[in-house]
Amino acid sequence: MKKVLVIESKKDMSKRIVDMLQEEKYETYVIVNKIDNMNHIQLKSFDIILLNIELLQKEDIRILKKIVENQIPVIVLLDRIINEDIVKILKDGNNDYIIKPFKKVDLLARIHLRLKDNDNEIYQYRDIIINTNQKIVYKNNKRIDLTLKEYELFLLFVKNLDIILPRKEILSRVWGIHVELQTRTIDYHIQQLRRKLGLKDNIVTINKIGYYLRGEKIA
Repeated sequence: MKKVLVIESKKDMSKRIVDMLQEEKYETYVIVNKIDNMNHIQLKSFDIILLNIELLQKEDIRILKKIVENQIPVIVLLDRIINEDIVKILKDGNNDYIIKPFKKVDLLARIHLRLKDNDNEIYQYRDIIINTNQKIVYKNNKRIDLTLKEYELFLLFVKNLDIILPRKEILSRVWGIHVELQTRTIDYHIQQLRRKLGLKDNIVTINKIGYYLRGEKIA
């Protein structure tokens, strides 16, 4: 059973949301007084969080940032149109917002989509996390902008820790070709990964053969 945390200061609204969630068999918890209770909540024990935000309340923005930093899907409940500050915080595709008043079917659809997206495969290497559903990479909880080929190359390394990958195999599995490129395509992408992810000493070059990623995977 999926666990949903509802952070809503208005009791009538929180009751309405809880009732609709329990009808759908979600295990639901509620926080009404955000300031008093937030420090006692283990955010990562929930599959998704519904957070009411009052735009003039800095505490609400702080709570939202904390949720996003913990990489927990969040749907923001707003009484008025969204502003740019919240849009920037919600840049991760696994987050969303909805304007009050909303229909039950609309909120449930957003929740279902977020939970479906959250059922993806996650890989972790040191302080780096790969979200394979969204093709997103995080380092120290901050999103790293990788090109598609950089992402695919890094995922290949993480799935083959301590295994030497010949250049021709990399070309075949990442670029879909079976002959050596005349350019320095692979070398360039390796350099980019080392720089963007801080892996200068972790992606090892085997002269005239290929590369491998040192096995420092975190269970």
